[in-house]
Order: sequence, then structure tokens, then C-alpha cells
Amino acid sequence: MGLPVETYGEPYRARPLVTYALIAANVLVYLVTASPNYLLATSNHWIRAAGFTPLLVFTDPSNLYRVFTSMFVHADIFHIFFNMYFLYMFGRAVEGTLGSLRFLVLYLVSGVVAALFHAVFSFIQGVDALVIPAVGASGAISGVLGAYTILYPGARLTACFWFLLLPLCYTTSAIYFLLFWFAMQVFYGYASMGTAIATVAFFAHAGGFLAGVALLPLVADYSRIAILRSATHSAPQLFGGLIVLPQLWRRLEHGLSRGAKLVFALLTLALLAGAAAATVASAAKPTLVGVVRVSASIEGRGASEGFVVFEQRGEVQQIVETSLLLLPDEVRILVNRLYYARILYNPLFAGQTLYFADTPLEAPIEVCGRTVTVSVLVRELRARYGATGILVEADGLIESPIIYVIQRFLVCMPRIGDVVEMRFRVVGFESFNLSPVMLWPALASTLVALLALYTVMARDRDLVVTPM
Repeated sequence: MGLPVETYGEPYRARPLVTYALIAANVLVYLVTASPNYLLATSNHWIRAAGFTPLLVFTDPSNLYRVFTSMFVHADIFHIFFNMYFLYMFGRAVEGTLGSLRFLVLYLVSGVVAALFHAVFSFIQGVDALVIPAVGASGAISGVLGAYTILYPGARLTACFWFLLLPLCYTTSAIYFLLFWFAMQVFYGYASMGTAIATVAFFAHAGGFLAGVALLPLVADYSRIAILRSATHSAPQLFGGLIVLPQLWRRLEHGLSRGAKLVFALLTLALLAGAAAATVASAAKPTLVGVVRVSASIEGRGASEGFVVFEQRGEVQQIVETSLLLLPDEVRILVNRLYYARILYNPLFAGQTLYFADTPLEAPIEVCGRTVTVSVLVRELRARYGATGILVEADGLIESPIIYVIQRFLVCMPRIGDVVEMRFRVVGFESFNLSPVMLWPALASTLVALLALYTVMARDRDLVVTPM
């Protein structure tokens, strides 16, 4: 579809200070979070600390801050460049139409709603998807695109794409470009649901777009819209004063075309179907999860913190593999020892509070496609287990060697290193039924989609500034 390089057909607007401030804030955060990686990509530490991880947010209220911090953290330099570019291209006109404060409200609320849509559709995919952190201002910016679609459907937009390093450009109405973009988010969102881990939060984009449309009647300054609309109807002047005849074919009462409404309705219904599926899934059967937060300090490596997720599968709790991918090295090394030595999860210890001292154990760990057994000496451990055998509270010290992985060509070879001390603390909970919690985001997403549909079908004539 190409990259938009110019929009025109919008009336005169004041300087968009909030748009510039948001761009500056995002860039500043990127400079801080990507500095360890030479500004090419944000460090994993910041992704874990600030990303929107649905399971953490909906199981622990102390993580609610992630809904907002995730809007200002970006994965890499291309991610922030394109996000800020789209915010600059479309944010100026929307802010000029709504006013700075109303624009900021639309931006932030769209980001929150985008997070809800992302969580709802991740819930349909399974617990593995719920533990992947999402970052970026895309959801909030999508809300700006949704508002622009309704305000300026007839604005002309020039977009370019590159073929063999040669730019190919075309000009079209903004609504065609933006509805096509919206359709791509819905299509790729459903197409990516069959993959193990989606790299782009397409449903967050689609949800943010709907939020911008749904919120527009609530934040619109109708007096300003009337003034700007009259400016678009003013007859153009040539030669310093010769007035060209007005474009009489433009309707005095204008809105979106029937075709645009139909396309929008079909896409919105597709998202409503997903929200309905999440609502049914949340009521159909319980989704039992346990979240264990682990703080680890390994001799010579410093301290780190991460979380491990268990899911009830049949009669046993199993680790959600994607949660292990997000662990810092120090925590991952420790968790492997605790899990395979049957300390982190052991049904035999269910409901008990235990104390271990100078207890030798073994941990058979899978490395390079083979089992490598390492010693685990529990120097001291005070542990409390939940009803299914998950370690939910513990302080301990163990000694165990670190396994180093040596890659030579296509050969992977494990090497057991020296024994080191690993001090740790565990705080968590288990057997939490996630399904009732996810019912409310599903219902909220449904409401937003219905409000957006109502805006397009019934309120478009009150909101359009530049007609098609």
C-alpha cells in the first residue's frame, strides 16, 4: 500500500504541540532504552520491564502501569521510525481539529483499548500468547488514524512504494488508504493466529483504530468542526481575486459513502466475532494458571528478576514455554535447576511448608537435544507449596554448576562449568482462574466495536470535515 508522503485538503490548523510532544517523548524513551544496543534495538530488560504482558496485568494489579509504559517503548529503530512518522503525518490534522487536550485523551484511551483488544485475542490463542510482552505506540496511533478516517475521508493522500529502488507514487482519497490499512490489520491478525508467536500485535492496531472512531463523537469539538467544514466549502480564488464557481456537486450534508460504510461494517463484524468467541471461551471452561515471580542472584553475575507461568493441563501443572524465553539469563539458569530438581513444582509437596538444609539433588536438564545431569546442593531452603504443588513462597541458597553451550558450525556441545552459589526468592500464586477476568475485556472490546459501528453508520455527517 506504500508509505504516505503527503496529505492535503485539510483546512488551516494551529501548531500541533501535543503531537510534537508525544513524538519527542517517544524518541527520548527510545534513546534511553536502546542505548545498550547502540540505538538499534531496545534492550530485553526494558521490554520485560515496561512491555504490556496481558497475563501479568490481569492477574496482578501492580502491573497496570504496563498499559501506559508500553505505549512509549519500541522494539527497534524501524519500529519507532514508522510509528512516529504516521503520528506526524496524521496527528497534526486530528489535533488541529479536536484541540490539544481532546486529542491527548483520544490518543491515550485508544492505546488502552488497543491493549484490551490485544489481550482478548491473545486469550483466544492460549496462555502462551498471553505472556508475550507487547510494546509500541501503534495502538494509540491507530486511534489517531481511525479519527482521521472519519474527519477527513476526502482528503487527498499521496503514497509511495519502492520497486527496484525506484519510487512509485499514487494519489487517492485518505479513506481508501486507511480502510485498506485497517483491513490488512484484521486479515493479518486472523492469519497470524495459527502461528506459535505473533511478532506484530495486529489486533491491537485494529482495536486502536476502532477506539479512535468510537471516541470521536465524545471528544469532538463540533463548533470547530463546523468552522473547518465551512473552510473546505469556501470557493478557491485564482489570480489574486477571481473566484472560481463553487463545487456545486458536493453535498451540503455529507458523510461517508455507502461503499466505505459497508467495508467498515464487514471488518468490524469480523472483530466482533473474535470478541464474541473470547466471551464464550471465558465462560465455557476455566483456564487455570499459576504465576511465580523469581528473584535470582548468581555468584559473579549479579541479580535479576523474572516470572514463570504454569498452566493446568489435565491433572498436572506444566510450564508455559514462552515464559521461559523471556527470562534473564540468571533467572533462567536458576529456574532450570529448581524445576528439574523438582523444587519449583512437586505434587508430593502440595499444601506443605518445608525446610531443607544441605540436601543433595540432581537436575536432568535438556541441552543441545540431550539430557545433561548436574548436581544441585540445597544449602538452605524455606519453601511453602500451594494446593497443586507449585512453589509459591521461598527463600533459598543452592550450589550448582553452570552449563555452557558451545556452538561449532552445526554442532552444539554442552560443557559443565564450575559450581557457583545461587541465591533466590520466590513469590507467586497458583490455580488462578483466568477466564472470569478475561470476560470484562472481551465485553469492553465488543462495546467499543459497536460504538465505532454506530459512529460510522449514524454520526458520520456530524463529524466529516472534508467530504469524499
